[in-house]
Amino acid sequence: MKGACEEGARSTLWLLCETSDGFLINLKRNYSGLIVALQWLYSNSTVALQWLYSGSTVALQWLYSGSTVALQ
Repeated sequence: MKGACEEGARSTLWLLCETSDGFLINLKRNYSGLIVALQWLYSNSTVALQWLYSGSTVALQWLYSGSTVALQ
């Protein structure tokens, strides 16, 4: 699935993408089609970004080795 995206069912509104360098990107959208969450999965680490509908960043969370660092 390198460089490709797989779309979930209409009810789930997610895209799972794998970039050419092997990073996994999970995109979640609201019912208007706007992206409301972006998540990277790499080497058991998770970085999540969430936006308000206006496009402003409201939360940045970094999960690494069981630790959670959040910036709001």
